[in-house]
Amino acid sequence: MKTFIIVISCILIFLISKREFGYSNYIDLFYKQIEIRDNKYEVIKLDSVNQFYLVYLERNDSVFKVLSKKEGTINCQSIQIGKDYDFKLTSWFKPEEIHLRLRMAGVKIENTYIAIERDSSIVSDLFTTENLIGKCYMP
Repeated sequence: MKTFIIVISCILIFLISKREFGYSNYIDLFYKQIEIRDNKYEVIKLDSVNQFYLVYLERNDSVFKVLSKKEGTINCQSIQIGKDYDFKLTSWFKPEEIHLRLRMAGVKIENTYIAIERDSSIVSDLFTTENLIGKCYMP
């Protein structure tokens, strides 16, 4: 009988905690972690696919893949590999779509396929930033 009461108690505790921290709350908490504040990031790699630049930024032990559309700019500070910049990164995915990025191999943007990285050191997401136009840093 004691075992039965313990099992029922555990189930009730699980159900109560699941209601308090339900799936939508988990998504909100997860997205808040993805919406990264202004911080210094080191540019470690520049790549391009059709009309987009792929900028790989490193902070601490994580690498972030940032998408920037190729645009012509005049008199700008072009980013350089090995230098640090302040970026405010935002996930390409909406808060309600965060779970999709875990299952997707990539996204198609303006007829260009952008892969979602699965490397353990690269965050499995795609980011954008307002202070990067093409390869030009806008503080």
